[in-house]
Amino acid sequence: MKGNLRKYLMLISIAIFTIRGTVTISEYLSAETSSTYEKIYADKIHERHNQEKIIDDFVRTSDMSPGSSIRFYYPDSQNIHNRDAFQAFNLIRLPEYLGGATNDVSSFRAYSGLDLTSHCITKYWPLTGRDFKIEDPCISPGYRVLDGVSVHPHVKLTRGSNAGALPQLDLSIDEDGFLLVESPVLTRDENGIIGVGRDVSDEEILAVSQILLSIHTADFPDSAIVPLTLDGGYYLHFVNPGNGNHPTFEYYHPTSRLDMISMPSDCKQLLRP
Repeated sequence: MKGNLRKYLMLISIAIFTIRGTVTISEYLSAETSSTYEKIYADKIHERHNQEKIIDDFVRTSDMSPGSSIRFYYPDSQNIHNRDAFQAFNLIRLPEYLGGATNDVSSFRAYSGLDLTSHCITKYWPLTGRDFKIEDPCISPGYRVLDGVSVHPHVKLTRGSNAGALPQLDLSIDEDGFLLVESPVLTRDENGIIGVGRDVSDEEILAVSQILLSIHTADFPDSAIVPLTLDGGYYLHFVNPGNGNHPTFEYYHPTSRLDMISMPSDCKQLLRP
């Protein structure tokens, strides 16, 4: 009898601990703040050619030039010490050729800094030739800077369903030009779950692929005609500009996300007749 009572009490203790732990994790991942908006604080901005600009203040749009980035933490971005990797974000002002010259919120992206596969901290390099994607120093191939989608859609396969993009924060700008974070909903179908991913449909991926293709066509009007789709159901997924010399176009099949076709721009299949 005493033995059974002891087991019963132990099970109750485990259940209470599990419930408390679940609530704590849920509250942690929700990243809710007391206000609807929060200013972004940064100590330095990473610019081209490994230059850094020290600001040690809240960030205005004018502080960041096209093709620059900062590492910040959310929530409570002004507290930069002893932070967790799950609270790290990359704030990126897009390079000019991707629309970063426009002085409004469309020029900025804020993605979780935690890679979805390796859980290493990602980095955006503002150097020309590396400013088209967010890189993981460990094993992941990185992410498209325009929408945070994995450069190689294997993430959607390993994570399941459509969670193939970095979680992101919605941004706005106040009347004084400060960048603000809007309180996120950290679920897969909204802002995403840190370390797991954000749901993105094949249609959404293809829409950004069309933007990348249009930019390439505008920059190189006399180059080969590059199709958005290939026979067999393949869709353009990523454009690697290759410093403008020999860009490569990568296609994937939506029902077999590991099946990729990589095609250089000088491929005979793409040449103008």
